[in-house]
Amino acid sequence: MSRKVRAVEPTTSVSDLKAMMETEGFHHLLVMRKDKLLASSAIATSPIAKARAVDIMTAQPKTIFPDTLLSHAITLALHWRISCVPVVEMKR
Repeated sequence: MSRKVRAVEPTTSVSDLKAMMETEGFHHLLVMRKDKLLASSAIATSPIAKARAVDIMTAQPKTIFPDTLLSHAITLALHWRISCVPVVEMKR
């Protein structure tokens, strides 16, 4: 689990997402609006011109709580074929 987390607005441009990921070494970013998790976003190697986070995000991402067993998180990731499972303190 990464303790260093970055969140972006849905209107953030893909070029800004890519720059943030490259600069800070992230593979996924959380897309949030007013402290509510909207999605998780990963960027392909060739982003769409003029696209925004909302255009490429995974809406309603699968999430877990801090006390979730690791085995459950692994099962969730394998079942849904996802590479990132955000850990949230409250379902928002």
